[in-house]
Amino acid sequence: MKMKRFLKMGVCLVSLLLVIGVIGSCVPVSSPTSTSITSSPISSPSSPTTKKLKIAAIYLISAADGGFCETLHRSLQEVAKEKGYTYEYSENVALADAENFIRGYAERGFDVIFAHTTGYKTAIEKVAPDYPNIVFGLFAGKTASKNVFLYDWYGNETSYLLGVLAGLMSKSELIGHIGGMKVPNQLRYLGGFEAGVQSVKPTATVKSAFTGSFSDSAAGKEVATSFINQGMDVLFDTMGLAWIGVKDLAKQKGVYILADYGYKTVNAPDVILAGQLVHFDKLLELVLADWDKHSLKEEYWGSLANGICDIMYSSEADKIIPKEVFDKIDLAKRAIISGEIQVPRLDLEATSP
Repeated sequence: MKMKRFLKMGVCLVSLLLVIGVIGSCVPVSSPTSTSITSSPISSPSSPTTKKLKIAAIYLISAADGGFCETLHRSLQEVAKEKGYTYEYSENVALADAENFIRGYAERGFDVIFAHTTGYKTAIEKVAPDYPNIVFGLFAGKTASKNVFLYDWYGNETSYLLGVLAGLMSKSELIGHIGGMKVPNQLRYLGGFEAGVQSVKPTATVKSAFTGSFSDSAAGKEVATSFINQGMDVLFDTMGLAWIGVKDLAKQKGVYILADYGYKTVNAPDVILAGQLVHFDKLLELVLADWDKHSLKEEYWGSLANGICDIMYSSEADKIIPKEVFDKIDLAKRAIISGEIQVPRLDLEATSP
């Protein structure tokens, strides 16, 4: 498999339906590419909290997908720049090629390697035991190796806050949710969102539909058109890249969109008001501290309480959202952190992603 190196982030799945469901918000692309971002010379990795680390990540699709992959990618870029770490990544890596890519980074002495889809589990299980001094992160997947950690986040909490925003911004009290596939992370989003809406607008109706794909923009637009024609004036998008055909329609009809990932807001900041944000740099900090103490946990979950999860507003949000709405969202956030609000998890009724 030919690998290209470039210093500029490339504009980033196989087509199997099972794989699409596994990755949450991802779409099919072409051949793998690899990119290196080196900030400083590399030292010995024996003490991760004091040495200049080498961090790698592999992505099933583009690292610039505006959502699932870009959220991790940007966090690792930022922490590498801040700490002087080396960060390299490979994108568009098919499941069948994952072992070669992961083993390649391990052979080159990388200290932490992220495999950003559960579908890479088999590759991690084959490689990790051969490199006990390297830490491997696997999204939403567990293995028997002591040097592998599962990472994920409570998207039900951030989606609850988006639900509060939707309930307070909707005038028709008709709100739509359009998802990709009905997999656990999508159910976390939906359950939290519905609860958030009901907390501030118990008379509102939330209607949900899953298109069955994270890449079918035509299907997403078809559902959005139907919802808007039914009078829905706020849509919650968890479709991955399938949302692309929806933003222009929403703008034409005066409908607001809330997104699964905050980086989507840059595409239409007057329409896409907010989305969830995951600070993987903070998660990495927890992992490194535990690894340094030889007490790596099996799982690391982001939440509002540990600061790994939050919501990200668009650059135009201050001009559109009233101050009292921001205040109510902040109150809800504090109540979730304190435990006063227990956000439901619909994903517990499904198989893990």
